[in-house]
Formats: sequence, structure tokens, C-alpha cells
Amino acid sequence: MLFLNDEWDELCQATPSRGMTPRSTSAREQLARTWPLRALLVFGVLLAFMETVLYTALSPLIPELARELSLSATQVGTMTAAYPAGLVVASVPVGYAASRGGPRVTAVVGLWVLAFGSLLFALMHSAVELDVARFLQGAGSAAAWGGALAWLAAAYPLADRGGAIGIQISAAFLGILLGPAIGAVAASAGRQGTFTVIGVGLALVALWGGPRRASITPRSSREHVSLRSFRHPALLASLACVVALGVLAGTLTALGPLLLAERGLGASAIAACFICAAGPQLLFTSALGRRLGRSGLLQFCIAMMLLSALLLPLTTVPTGQVMTAVLFSVVVGVEFITFNPLLLLTSSVAERLDRSQGLAMSLANGAWGLGAAAGGLCLARLADATSISGGFLAAGLIALTAGATLAAAMRAGVL
Repeated sequence: MLFLNDEWDELCQATPSRGMTPRSTSAREQLARTWPLRALLVFGVLLAFMETVLYTALSPLIPELARELSLSATQVGTMTAAYPAGLVVASVPVGYAASRGGPRVTAVVGLWVLAFGSLLFALMHSAVELDVARFLQGAGSAAAWGGALAWLAAAYPLADRGGAIGIQISAAFLGILLGPAIGAVAASAGRQGTFTVIGVGLALVALWGGPRRASITPRSSREHVSLRSFRHPALLASLACVVALGVLAGTLTALGPLLLAERGLGASAIAACFICAAGPQLLFTSALGRRLGRSGLLQFCIAMMLLSALLLPLTTVPTGQVMTAVLFSVVVGVEFITFNPLLLLTSSVAERLDRSQGLAMSLANGAWGLGAAAGGLCLARLADATSISGGFLAAGLIALTAGATLAAAMRAGVL
């Protein structure tokens, strides 16, 4: 009999243990090879879920904190921007750590920092102290996400990477679904107990730390691990669009609850808007990642940025509660669904150019944080100077610029 699989041929020639056939040996070895990858996905799922719960739990609390601490829109923007600002500051060191020290250690350290930041947010009382706690959480998020994404990117080939990262992003959307609901509970039951529980959950995931072994794709000997190597136009274009997406996220997080509260919606209704936006992502993100890993990735990113540019200004036009809530949920959903494709675009460009996946994923994470900080702070300041509608219009123009940049890069053959 001719065996086409060399490994199976070797197993058949080997002497099996008593009561064990070559077929069962092969099954056990197959399980031994795939289990670390499955455990890695579980680790990524838990990390993504807990981190996004912590991040999104703030939104329903914003109106109450604004009243309690007498915060202006700019001060609210500062609080929401503190998280992505910490992410930005930590992203470059995290990228080097993930590339040189290992993604697993980087992710676990990030989880511990997130847990500590959550406990601080539970115990602090002044606006400045809460800003510091959110900044620390952002730094932990940079390490946790940067390490986990680099780990997945190194463990999976490009054809399967979109699906694997998509599963982790789907878990993040589950956290986005529950985070606002938990924030609404915190608004009535108390911030201290709620954020303490979140911190304990993060600490438990950090204690596990994921699989000690996972198959890692051999790194190219030509792979560049330096910031200078990321000045290629294709990488700059993809990272610039991640920045733009972060601006949309920061704007929607900071100004969205204020817009909805202005229309008369309470904390529970605001949470429901974010939940409605995140719900469909659980069904589509992983499948979409697998599909875009094969073709159509760049075209999809362009279409989503242009759609955001259209929807953002429209969101502030209605004066009724229902229509405003519907439009807000749709534009948040569009922003959510664009995140994984832009990450995959950055990862695929980095792989094509032999750039470090660890540094690429951390820079993408930091680019999103930079945009989210700018959207949460600068556009909130613009809203103070003009109106909330002005902030949404500015975000729409940024989305339009990002979509046009990607289209121009595609026409020029850069991407």
C-alpha cells in the first residue's frame, strides 16, 4: 500500500504501544499538535472579553459621572481619552517586547496591569484619579492585546489568521455587549463592587497565562524589528486608517452618550444602543475574517470608511429618541465591524514586507489608541466650542479622508 503522508508512514512502521493502533497514535499526535492552538484561542477569547468589558463599562456611567463631578464635555473627553492615551504610550515598548521577549509574557503582564487599573478605578473618587486609572488600563490593554494578537499572527498562516483573530474580536464584541450592561448596573449598584469584580476576573486569566506551548510559524530571517522599517507607504497607509477608525471610536464613545442623553435617553437606553451595535458582530466577525483573508480585504475597508463618512453627520440630524438611537447604533456597528479587517490588512502588509508581526500588531493597536484619544479629547473640545453635531461632522470628514487614502493607495498599487 502506498502512503502519501510521510508522517503516517513513519507511524505505521513504528511499534505501537499495547492496545494502541497506529490510527489512534496518529489521532493523539494530531490532538497534541492542535490543542495548544485551541488553548491559545481560548486565552485570546478570555483576554478580549474581559478587556472590552472593562473598556466599555464606562459609557453608561458618563452622564452620572459628569453630574457627580461637574464635568464639562472636554473633561468627559479627557476621561475617555485617558484609556487610549495609555495604549498609545505603551504601544511601541510593547511591540519591541512582543518581538524580542515573547508575546505570551507581554500579554500576561498586560492582564495584570489591567487588573490593577480596574481596582484603582473602583477605589478612586476624583476626576484626576479616575483619569490616571483609565490611563493605566490603556497601557495594560496595549500589552495584553499586542501580545495576544502577535501570538495569534505568529501561530496561524495568513489564510487562517483572519478567522482566528476574528474569533478573538468576536469575544471582544461579546464584552462590548455586556460591558455597557455592567456599566448600567454600576450606575445603580455602585462603581466600587462592579470594577472590583472585573479586576478579579482579569487577574484569574493572568494567573492561567495561556498555553505554555503553541505552534509558532518560523520567523523570516529577513524580518525587520525596528520603527524605521515601518516607514513603507503601504504600512503607513494601513496604520493611518487604523488611526482614523480610532478617531471614530473615540468620538462615538465620548460624544455619543452625550448626544443620546441630550435626546432624553437614560443609562439603560445608552447601554442598549451599544449592545445592539455589538450583537451582530458575534455572528459575522469570524466568518468575515476568514472570507477577507482570501480576497476583497482592501475593498471592504474602503467601503466601510466611506459608509462611516456618510452616517456620522446623519446621526445628529434627527431630534427624536428612536431615530437617533437607531442611527447611532448603526454607525457604531459599522465602526465595530471595520476593526478586524484593518488589523488583518496591517498584518498581511507586514508579512508581505517581512516586518515583525509583534511590532505590527502593537503599532496597529497604538494607532487605534492614538485616534481614539484624539477623537475623545480633540473632537470633544470641538463639540464644546461648536456643538455635538460639529464633532460628528469632523469625524465624518476624517473617515472620508481615510477611505480616499486607501482608494488612492490601491489605484497606485501601493496596497
